[in-house]
This record gives sequence, C-alpha cells and structure tokens, in this order.
Amino acid sequence: FGLNTNGEAFLSIAASIPFSVVRKLRRNSLQLEAIFLGQAGLLSGDCEEPYFLNLREEYDYLRKKFQLNSQGVLPVKYFRLRPDNFPEVRLVQLAALYSKHASLFNVLINCAEAKEFYKLMDLEINDFWKTHYTFYKSHSPRRKTLSTNFMDLVIINTV
Repeated sequence: FGLNTNGEAFLSIAASIPFSVVRKLRRNSLQLEAIFLGQAGLLSGDCEEPYFLNLREEYDYLRKKFQLNSQGVLPVKYFRLRPDNFPEVRLVQLAALYSKHASLFNVLINCAEAKEFYKLMDLEINDFWKTHYTFYKSHSPRRKTLSTNFMDLVIINTV
C-alpha cells in the first residue's frame, strides 16, 4: 500500500507489528488504524481533533499491551505524493481492508477474476478521512477509494 515512495516505510511498519496482533484487532478498525498510524509515527504531533486524540489514546494503550516499539520504523514521505496517496489515507484504507474481511488471505486466494478483487477492495473508511488527507487540514467532502490502477498494482505485486 506504500507504493514506490513509501514501500520501504510501510514494510518497516509491518515488521514492527506481529501479525498475531493484527489478527486480534481485525474486528476493530479504530484499533487497527491506531496501531498502523501510531507505529508510523503519525500520532505524535499536537492536534486537538477528537478523532486524533482517540486514536492516540488507543495506540498508547495497545502499544503497552502488545509491547510494541517503533525502533527501526522508517519515516513516511510526502514528497511528490498526491493527497489520495498520503500515508495516513493508505494506512487507514489498509486497516479497513483487514477489518472488512476476517480471513483476508483465504478470501484473496478464492478470487478467480479481477472484478472479484475490485469488489473486495471497495472500502469504506472513517468519515473523518472524507474531509481530511492529514490530521491537520480539512477539505470539502470527498470519497477516498482505491483506484483501479492501484488495485491492479496490488493484485500484480502482492496477490
């Protein structure tokens, strides 16, 4: 989900979170968002948004509970990214994908056609992200979906 710009950073985030933790939290998208964004270092700033504060509180709890640390996690980059590809949006979409499907791998291997993958990756994310690309600046409401090109890249390179 990090593409070329943030691929290594996202890999380092994934390596910092045991997959057993992701599986335990998969039914709660807010907790998954908190873990992903927190491990990426995106919950450390000063922001008064209630959603941000809720995520940070959740992350602090989960970080202690699962004894996570973010040493070795590479910083995310924004340079030359279009807002739809900002790390916050992509990490929240990834959390939504894991939350939507209890056994994602089994669902993926049972897809026979590209249109099944496209339907699988039609995600609804938290309403906050419909008016934000980052925690600090809002914009007019917009649905943030995965483009067909992005889904094709995921299918080709991952599935």
